[in-house]
Amino acid sequence: MVQYVWLNQCIAQLAAADIGAINGLLKLLSPNSPQLTADDLARISEIRGMHLVLARDSASGDRVVGMARLIAVPMLVGHEGIIEDVAVEPAYGGRGIGKDLMQQLIARGREVGLVRVVLTTWPDREPANRLYHSLGFEQLGVNYYRLRL
Repeated sequence: MVQYVWLNQCIAQLAAADIGAINGLLKLLSPNSPQLTADDLARISEIRGMHLVLARDSASGDRVVGMARLIAVPMLVGHEGIIEDVAVEPAYGGRGIGKDLMQQLIARGREVGLVRVVLTTWPDREPANRLYHSLGFEQLGVNYYRLRL
């Protein structure tokens, strides 16, 4: 059975295996992602507006098998949320964990008064794109730009 827990509620109990699992999930999203430490995760858990949910498989000793992050951002036209870092271990794909993680974030967004949430994903991430469409997300025809600092 998979249970969902917010990082800020479990930060004191994170084990080295949990941190390793989180880093493994980040590598699925970006192979060049830096390795987070316990201190990094503690700082992240304290950031106002940062909501990171972990999926734990109780059948395998509460191992972290998925995660997703919502960042609440005050805007001039109402608070918006940005969803990032949605990842599930490949061995757990197709079990609805990604959908559950997204629903956790959407519910949290409503709780904190967000007017909308946005996300980006690559076109070739077909399962992710299907998931977002199934949850009611609209694909926008915008140009997405990035500047590395």
